[in-house]
Amino acid sequence: KLEGGLWHPYRRSFATEMIGVPNAVTAMLGGWKTTRTLDIYQQPGEADLMEGLAQRGSFGAARVGG
Repeated sequence: KLEGGLWHPYRRSFATEMIGVPNAVTAMLGGWKTTRTLDIYQQPGEADLMEGLAQRGSFGAARVGG
């Protein structure tokens, strides 16, 4: 049993493990009617955040500080 509820921790874990898979696919596999729930359940880890920073490209770098 995971802390945080009866089923929410398992759904949160599933949604987080599916980061990188199209949201429509994750929602269908997880039994959600829409992808909006994924905004709440998905918890990106440090590697996901670092990848996001790496993918921001030159446009994002030009906007920092200016």
